[in-house]
Amino acid sequence: MVIDRNIGPREQMIIVDGQIPMHLRLIDNEKFTISVLDDEVSIQQLFDAMMDVMRRANEWLSSAER
Repeated sequence: MVIDRNIGPREQMIIVDGQIPMHLRLIDNEKFTISVLDDEVSIQQLFDAMMDVMRRANEWLSSAER
């Protein structure tokens, strides 16, 4: 069984046959993580990576304008 999307701690979700099902999309607002098919990443790490990509893109655009 796969649950499409949920917000909240995984441990407080629906239990099926004694197990917590896989989540397609899960935002854990207590651990500040996002999971896609149970592959979990910290929201802060995700934000930091996006900011790094933006910084690098801006640097590249600035150098391309010269």
